[in-house]
Amino acid sequence: AKPVTGPVSLLTNLIRTTVDSTQVRHISDPTSANRSIFVKPKGVSWTDFDLTAEQRQNLFDAGYGAVNRWLAKNPHWPDTETNTFTKPE
Repeated sequence: AKPVTGPVSLLTNLIRTTVDSTQVRHISDPTSANRSIFVKPKGVSWTDFDLTAEQRQNLFDAGYGAVNRWLAKNPHWPDTETNTFTKPE
């Protein structure tokens, strides 16, 4: 967390904490985790809205790589009734 230096940074840290805890709760549900693609953006927070061109490109590249890794591990679309992956017959 970034240091609190006033009301704005306090509010920003509060929002970051809330968003992060929501993300953790979402991925603790196995059915959500099975159909989620996790992207690990380097140097970018969920609440960074003024990204540089380089940060945007890095974020895009991280997402693109995460999708390709997920598709390689899960080549079949999920069964929407059971949230499981099944091979087509």
